[in-house]
Amino acid sequence: MKNIDQQALDILSELAKAPSIPFHEYVVQAKIIDILSLNSIPFSLDNYGNIIAKIEADGEPLEPIAFVAHMDHPGFEVSSVTSSGILAKPLGGVPKCSMVQTLPMFGFTQSGEKFECVISPNQNDDQTVIVNGPSSLRVGSPLTFGLLDFEIIQDKINMRSLDDYAGCASIISTLINCKSQKLLRSIYGVFTRAEEVGLVGARIIARDKTLPIDTLIVSIETSSIIPGVHQGNGPVIRVGDATFTFDSDAENVLRNVALNINNGDYKFKFQRNLMSAGTCEASAFIANSYVTTGIALPLGNWHNATTYISDFQGGIDTENVSLTDYLDATKLLIETSISSFDLRNDKIKSDIKEVPVEYEKRLIQ
Repeated sequence: MKNIDQQALDILSELAKAPSIPFHEYVVQAKIIDILSLNSIPFSLDNYGNIIAKIEADGEPLEPIAFVAHMDHPGFEVSSVTSSGILAKPLGGVPKCSMVQTLPMFGFTQSGEKFECVISPNQNDDQTVIVNGPSSLRVGSPLTFGLLDFEIIQDKINMRSLDDYAGCASIISTLINCKSQKLLRSIYGVFTRAEEVGLVGARIIARDKTLPIDTLIVSIETSSIIPGVHQGNGPVIRVGDATFTFDSDAENVLRNVALNINNGDYKFKFQRNLMSAGTCEASAFIANSYVTTGIALPLGNWHNATTYISDFQGGIDTENVSLTDYLDATKLLIETSISSFDLRNDKIKSDIKEVPVEYEKRLIQ
């Protein structure tokens, strides 16, 4: 059997070849389905194209756990094709600089065929860009930045679409490595659509109660680096996002597992922080009464912006995460899946509850 780390990297590099933007996730969706099928992981598609994989627990199970990540990445969609030219509009939080610069792009078809094109500013409409590309472009054609699929340089993974292919790949690796385990709880891997335009796939799954309401939800994301968070210091156990504070009991499940890993592997690292740069899919589940927490990989060049998304003077480049952060996140997911955690019996909370008897005696008047 493959080394777990190498397997996780192989899966990520495979997904990296598959372009995706909101509503046009079909290439990466097909790739995920292929990998799940090859590894005999049961899955289904809902009416909206979200993928829900599940590994059943053995015997009388504890509450299930679901790991959630999205399949789309910000890009452009052709909005108008006329004799005077081709226009495209942004989908998701593309960097503002991409609206005012001439940039290499590529379009892609449902079968995965790619073709080069270029976007340039539209002086008559700041909500669209002009596309110079092949005559095969049609209204609705997806376009993504002409950037490198995948590379590793020392401890850095560089990709066009780490957000959120890293989450998807980590979940797939977790499912594969837990398939042969004797599980105390069922494990879901959920791969959603159209996150970048408003958590749409996740909101539908949460609204429709596609997952049992007692499922512990763990959103797996990449999130922009903020003060106090550093690449290479491990995955971030996410206290919350820009919209909600997450569930502390659920968070402590991850913290307890992470501490246990660290006791046996001093190289394993993790961080804990409020990753407030954006709203992630955890918020969709919190709004629908699920017990929810999250894990984030500190992300460089968020949404391919070399400075920040709203900077018109910035540039476009590959996103990046720490290699060790990604591998440690996968380890954390696997160990959480096979652990015997109990939301009602939290060691961190019970330790805080206890009052040292000798100190209590000193306080008695």
